Amino acid sequence: MHQKITTKIAFLEFNAESGMFDARVNVTDGSDIFTYPIEIAAPITSDFHHITSLVNQKAEALHKKGAWDIRSEMRKRTTRPLDESRVGQHIAALTDQLFNRIRQAA
Repeated sequence: MHQKITTKIAFLEFNAESGMFDARVNVTDGSDIFTYPIEIAAPITSDFHHITSLVNQKAEALHKKGAWDIRSEMRKRTTRPLDESRVGQHIAALTDQLFNRIRQAA
Protein backbone atom coordinates (compact mmCIF):
# COMPACT_ATOMS: atom_id res chain seq x y z
CA MET A 1 0.00 0.00 0.00
CA HIS A 2 1.37 3.39 -1.01
CA GLN A 3 1.41 6.22 1.46
CA LYS A 4 -0.45 9.39 0.59
CA ILE A 5 1.67 12.12 -1.01
CA THR A 6 0.66 15.73 -0.41
CA THR A 7 2.21 18.98 -1.58
CA LYS A 8 2.34 22.42 -0.04
CA ILE A 9 3.93 25.51 -1.56
CA ALA A 10 6.36 26.95 0.98
CA PHE A 11 7.55 29.84 -1.20
CA LEU A 12 6.44 31.30 -4.54
CA GLU A 13 7.60 34.43 -6.32
CA PHE A 14 7.98 35.77 -9.84
CA ASN A 15 11.58 36.32 -10.93
CA ALA A 16 11.43 39.26 -13.36
CA GLU A 17 15.01 38.70 -14.50
CA SER A 18 14.40 35.12 -15.64
CA GLY A 19 10.69 35.52 -16.47
CA MET A 20 9.93 32.49 -14.32
CA PHE A 21 8.04 31.67 -11.19
CA ASP A 22 10.41 30.28 -8.54
CA ALA A 23 8.98 28.07 -5.84
CA ARG A 24 9.88 25.70 -3.05
CA VAL A 25 7.37 22.94 -2.54
CA ASN A 26 7.18 20.64 0.46
CA VAL A 27 6.19 17.11 -0.52
CA THR A 28 4.95 15.00 2.36
CA ASP A 29 5.34 11.29 1.78
CA GLY A 30 4.10 9.41 4.79
CA SER A 31 5.94 10.98 7.71
CA ASP A 32 8.81 12.34 5.57
CA ILE A 33 8.90 15.86 4.14
CA PHE A 34 11.01 16.71 1.09
CA THR A 35 11.48 20.21 -0.32
CA TYR A 36 11.92 20.69 -4.06
CA PRO A 37 12.98 23.83 -5.93
CA ILE A 38 10.59 24.40 -8.84
CA GLU A 39 10.70 26.82 -11.78
CA ILE A 40 7.80 27.51 -14.11
CA ALA A 41 8.29 29.64 -17.24
CA ALA A 42 5.21 31.83 -17.50
CA PRO A 43 4.38 35.53 -17.72
CA ILE A 44 3.67 37.47 -14.54
CA THR A 45 0.08 37.93 -15.74
CA SER A 46 -0.57 34.17 -15.54
CA ASP A 47 -3.53 32.92 -13.56
CA PHE A 48 -2.39 32.34 -9.97
CA HIS A 49 -4.38 29.13 -9.50
CA HIS A 50 -2.97 27.72 -12.74
CA ILE A 51 0.61 28.50 -11.64
CA THR A 52 0.14 26.96 -8.18
CA SER A 53 -1.38 23.86 -9.76
CA LEU A 54 1.59 23.51 -12.16
CA VAL A 55 4.09 24.03 -9.33
CA ASN A 56 2.47 21.35 -7.17
CA GLN A 57 2.17 18.90 -10.08
CA LYS A 58 5.83 19.36 -11.03
CA ALA A 59 7.01 18.79 -7.44
CA GLU A 60 4.91 15.66 -7.07
CA ALA A 61 6.14 14.32 -10.42
CA LEU A 62 9.77 14.93 -9.44
CA HIS A 63 9.22 13.16 -6.15
CA LYS A 64 7.50 10.17 -7.74
CA LYS A 65 10.30 9.69 -10.25
CA GLY A 66 12.87 9.73 -7.45
CA ALA A 67 14.54 13.06 -8.17
CA TRP A 68 15.81 13.34 -4.61
CA ASP A 69 19.15 14.63 -5.82
CA ILE A 70 17.61 18.02 -6.64
CA ARG A 71 15.63 18.48 -3.46
CA SER A 72 16.75 21.24 -1.20
CA GLU A 73 17.01 21.66 2.49
CA MET A 74 16.12 25.11 3.70
CA ARG A 75 17.59 26.49 6.86
CA LYS A 76 15.23 28.19 9.21
CA ARG A 77 15.51 31.93 8.81
CA THR A 78 16.67 33.66 11.92
CA THR A 79 16.60 37.34 12.64
CA ARG A 80 19.59 39.14 14.01
CA PRO A 81 19.60 42.45 15.83
CA LEU A 82 19.72 45.36 13.40
CA ASP A 83 23.13 47.03 13.20
CA GLU A 84 22.02 50.59 12.47
CA SER A 85 25.55 51.80 11.65
CA ARG A 86 25.83 49.23 8.83
CA VAL A 87 22.40 50.19 7.50
CA GLY A 88 23.52 53.82 7.41
CA GLN A 89 26.70 52.84 5.56
CA HIS A 90 24.70 50.92 2.95
CA ILE A 91 22.25 53.78 2.48
CA ALA A 92 25.13 56.23 2.03
CA ALA A 93 26.82 53.96 -0.53
CA LEU A 94 23.60 53.47 -2.49
CA THR A 95 22.90 57.20 -2.44
CA ASP A 96 26.40 57.90 -3.77
CA GLN A 97 25.90 55.37 -6.56
CA LEU A 98 22.55 56.90 -7.46
CA PHE A 99 23.94 60.44 -7.60
CA ASN A 100 26.92 59.26 -9.66
CA ARG A 101 24.57 57.68 -12.20
CA ILE A 102 22.47 60.83 -12.35
CA ARG A 103 25.61 62.96 -12.93
CA GLN A 104 26.83 60.58 -15.65
CA ALA A 105 23.46 60.67 -17.41
CA ALA A 106 23.33 64.50 -17.38
